[in-house]
Amino acid sequence: MHVSRTEIGVYGSVIRRMAGFALVLVGGLLIAAFVMNADVYYVLAASAAVALGLILVHNLQRGLAAYFFFAALAFGMSPAVHSPHSGYESGVMPSQVFLAFLTILWLGKAVFNRELRIVKSDLNLPLLALVAVSFVSLVANNVFRSTRELLFHQMLITQVAEVGLLCLSVCAYFLAANNLHEEWWLRLIQVPIVLLALYFSVHRIFDIELPVPVYWGSFLLAAGIGIVYAHLLFSRLNRCRVILLATLLAVLLYAAYNNLSWVSGWIAVSGVIMVVSFLKSRWLAAVLFVIALLAIFAWPGIYQTVHDESEGGGDFDRFVIWQDAFRMFMSVNPVMGVGPGNYHPYVYYHNTIWFGGRTYTTAHSNYVQMASELGLVGLIVFLWVVIAGVRTGFRAWRVCPVEFRWLVAAATALLSSMAVTSVFGDYLFPSRGNNGIVSFGTTVYTWLLIGAAVACTNLYSRTSDH
Repeated sequence: MHVSRTEIGVYGSVIRRMAGFALVLVGGLLIAAFVMNADVYYVLAASAAVALGLILVHNLQRGLAAYFFFAALAFGMSPAVHSPHSGYESGVMPSQVFLAFLTILWLGKAVFNRELRIVKSDLNLPLLALVAVSFVSLVANNVFRSTRELLFHQMLITQVAEVGLLCLSVCAYFLAANNLHEEWWLRLIQVPIVLLALYFSVHRIFDIELPVPVYWGSFLLAAGIGIVYAHLLFSRLNRCRVILLATLLAVLLYAAYNNLSWVSGWIAVSGVIMVVSFLKSRWLAAVLFVIALLAIFAWPGIYQTVHDESEGGGDFDRFVIWQDAFRMFMSVNPVMGVGPGNYHPYVYYHNTIWFGGRTYTTAHSNYVQMASELGLVGLIVFLWVVIAGVRTGFRAWRVCPVEFRWLVAAATALLSSMAVTSVFGDYLFPSRGNNGIVSFGTTVYTWLLIGAAVACTNLYSRTSDH
């Protein structure tokens, strides 16, 4: 039986219409089932996601700019995800949900457009390698290791949450580096950081509760101080702007140093000042370093205050914690570690510090935590990330447009100081076991800013393409 091309075209058209009708029908039924059976929270969240997706998909810079404005604000968590004996009974924060949403939009847009151009950077490969190592460790520790001997079983939900936080930090970097390609948007991102730093300063200076809290706000102060200080050193400013920025810097510095109880916080702020100064002049950095040493050890009461606060807060326990963590991962698996998110289940058999029947939930150091959970392989890759990140910042500062040196200097300084501060806490990649779910909104600015610094180096080539 001979069928003409016309008939084939007619049949094809009918089939496509029927398939389209079936798709709409099935999709409508699924949406109806979802609306009828899901909690109101999820229905509203899905509706908002669809609306935002339609608004942002054509220009993700809008979404990133919005993210800079609210990421640090802890509005609250989504409904809790419960898991027996896991210690993970918290939902995720808006800072994580919206970042994941932007990542999906970016990747989805790339898939449908069949185009995914990644800005070249020394930081790309080590970050992806760290994600890969964490996934391999997660799989290996669930497939090849028994958990019968553990006091708390290693729960998959806690491990996925740990890897998820790491992946979101990496996503923040790639989103900023590859989607901020216009001068106006790159200039805009400083506004929310400085405003949020001022917002947290109100809490620090006047000791009042904020209507929407900010966790680990000292790191936000470090970012704001870095931006303002870098403007003073690298931007061409008239007298009025110099006075305004100098006053703003004084306020932020007072907020940062009027409370020395959290050592990691003022170390991060001091590190940012030192690195920005170093980029301007090595002599300036050396003079400020000497002044800092004199202030700590010669000014009456400062050293003793810091020492007493650290001792009272258990900061000196870290040295014992690190020894326990080393003994733990060496006895379990020195190559791949105990697995992401598994420090807590394993530490009960190797630690020497107790609070009744409890102990520390993390190693309180990104470096030791990586070694514990991802082994020597993970530690080596993490060191690669740190070195590549600092090198990326310094290279970006040398090649970026002169009018954006303030941004690259602030980003480089923040990453460098956070790398040092992370010796004493999990600040580059916050751990779920140490309030990482709520503090992620502050630490994510490190990766957003270094991504923006990389975007500055590719600014004019990207704009010429568009």
